[in-house]
Amino acid sequence: MLVIDGLRQRHEFYSKIDRERLRLVDGIVRAAFQTAAMNLPRGIESAAIDQAIYALLRHFEFHRAPIFPSVFCDLLANEFGIQRTFAEQIRLAIWTRLEPEADATETATNDQEFLRSIFVVCALAKDEPSLVIDLGLSTSLLRNIRKAVERVLAQHATAGKADFLPEFGSHIAEILCEIARELRRLPWALQVYRLRSHLQKAPPLLRS
Repeated sequence: MLVIDGLRQRHEFYSKIDRERLRLVDGIVRAAFQTAAMNLPRGIESAAIDQAIYALLRHFEFHRAPIFPSVFCDLLANEFGIQRTFAEQIRLAIWTRLEPEADATETATNDQEFLRSIFVVCALAKDEPSLVIDLGLSTSLLRNIRKAVERVLAQHATAGKADFLPEFGSHIAEILCEIARELRRLPWALQVYRLRSHLQKAPPLLRS
C-alpha cells in the first residue's frame, strides 16, 4: 500500500511540473551519470537517476543553497552506494549545466530557508516512509532531522532548551536550533512555517 501511495504521490508531483523544466533536468541528470562512467548494475543506476531527477525537481528552488550539493551527494552515496568521488562528479556535471539555464529569481541561496522547509515537512509527516517518499533525500539524513524536530518540538512544549544536536555538523545544528529558538519566542511560528510550506507547494517550476 505504501509503495502504491508513493507512486501515486510521485505521479501527482510530475503531473504538475512544467514539461520543459522536466525535460531539461531529466536530460542533464542522465548526461551527468553517463559522464561519470560508473559500473553500476543497470537497475541501481536507473533507480539512482530517477531519484536524482525527483530530488532536484522537488527542491529546485533551493539548489543554489550552499548546503544542497552536499545533501544531494549524500543521497547518491548513502542510498545507492555510489562512491563520493563519483557522486561529486555527477553533482558537478549537473550544476555546471543547470546554472546557465536556471533563473536566479526562482531560487533561494539561503541554507536556513532550505532547512526550514525540511523542518516543516518533517514536523508534519505522518511517518518516516511517507517523509522519505515526499522529500526524496537520504533516509539517514531525514531520520536524524525528524528525530531532532521531534526533540525540538517536545522541548519547546515543555519550555526546554533544545540546543544540543550532536548528530549534526555545526552548520545544520545551528540552523535547527535557531528554528527552535523562534518556536520558543513565537509559539505560532510553526503555523507560519506550515502556511509558508503549503504556499510553496507550487514552486516557480510549477506553472499556473
